[in-house]
Amino acid sequence: MSKFVHALETGLFQARWILTPLYVGLVLALVALVIRFCIEFVHLVEHIGTTDPHTFTLDLLALLDLTLLGNLILIVIFAGYENFISRIDAAHESKDKPHWMGTIDFSGLKIKLIGSLVAISVIELLKDFIELSGKETVGDMIARKRRPAAVLGRTQSLTLVPLDAEMLLVDVRLANDSSAVHALCRNLTAAGWNISAARLTQWAYGVRCALYVSDARKRTAEKGMESLRSLLSS
Repeated sequence: MSKFVHALETGLFQARWILTPLYVGLVLALVALVIRFCIEFVHLVEHIGTTDPHTFTLDLLALLDLTLLGNLILIVIFAGYENFISRIDAAHESKDKPHWMGTIDFSGLKIKLIGSLVAISVIELLKDFIELSGKETVGDMIARKRRPAAVLGRTQSLTLVPLDAEMLLVDVRLANDSSAVHALCRNLTAAGWNISAARLTQWAYGVRCALYVSDARKRTAEKGMESLRSLLSS
């Protein structure tokens, strides 16, 4: 029995080597990241005399973003391998070993990962702000949002809920941008529906809109719901 337990524990202990291909894959991903960095750098140098300041800043932030991502991958490779697979003896015998290597436990690894992800997120947010400020002003953005869409877009889901004898809740999801909601409200008003309140939510695949409507033509609830369903599904 003791031999069986010893063999089982030995097998479980050796199972940690199954993770090795994952870290090898991360090394290859790091190589691909370096290639991408070189491509972006060459593009930056080629257009350094013709590009505007906003685009130049965005290109620099893209290089910084790739660098931070490379640092993150390297931390995961070294700390993950030493924490979960085996000690890297070649690194500990070298004078060029990073000072943090061999000192990061699992908790420290999580903290460094969180810090790197926050830094990358800040860079991405800064890029979005710079890109927005370079393309349009806030007034232009508001005016663009107010322009009605030519089409409503494909309705992905539609739910009608009668709240009382007069009020209906219309919950509709559109595979389009928020300007489609403007066109939706115009069509509802033209069809004789009063909109008391609305709530707009941006989601992963489009726009979700909750509208509280009442029938200005005083139709029965059944006919009103049939009319709404026909209007929104067409």
